[in-house]
Amino acid sequence: MLACELRGDPGDLILEAEDAAVWAEERREYAARLQKLRAQNDSIIQDTASLRTKFRQSLELLKLYQHRLSEGGAPTPPVSLRYPPQPAASFASFDASADRINLEATGGVGSESILGRFATVSYGRPEETSGAATAAALSRWVGHGLSLSGGKDELGFLFFYEL
Repeated sequence: MLACELRGDPGDLILEAEDAAVWAEERREYAARLQKLRAQNDSIIQDTASLRTKFRQSLELLKLYQHRLSEGGAPTPPVSLRYPPQPAASFASFDASADRINLEATGGVGSESILGRFATVSYGRPEETSGAATAAALSRWVGHGLSLSGGKDELGFLFFYEL
């Protein structure tokens, strides 16, 4: 007959069993991370091999090109391209009539229409300058502020358009 005797505090045995469970879980997590890293490593190795192959092919093409140039031959033969025939334009008369729908949508050339907004555009073209005078003028204009509607220096949309 086999006899077994427990010595010590039974609480120590429970702690050792809990520690063993924690260690087993940590070991499983470590194994999972290690497996993931190995898969990434395999992927990196495959990508590197693919890039190495592409690099070798590029290098061979470059050497062939340099060899042809050193022999005095043309680097590549001329290539002729043919574009497919284009269909006849079905919109040949698209501008035969004046379409003012967008301009008249808010009442014609009035204060609320698109053209009405340009009725009060003022523009004073600045003098043509160069060097320090231009830098000083730009500094002054930026200091006053630039906007599409004009502003203090009357440099609005038309000024930006001319730039």
